[in-house]
Amino acid sequence: MLTEILHRAQAFERRHGRHPNTLFLTHEQYSLLRNEYPEILGESPEIVLGLRIAMAPDNEIGRASCRERV
Repeated sequence: MLTEILHRAQAFERRHGRHPNTLFLTHEQYSLLRNEYPEILGESPEIVLGLRIAMAPDNEIGRASCRERV
């Protein structure tokens, strides 16, 4: 999952010339990411992603994944 996030962030940067500032996830995606990578989303994160994480309803993520939001 983290590989996919990084891939999309890099693609966004190539297209727009700047880093994305927000990552939209469903609650399920956030839980999976937090369980797989506690060093990023744990109580005392060791790694900083450099962007905000926003929760979105499941039915909105499908549309958001087809295009990047600025």
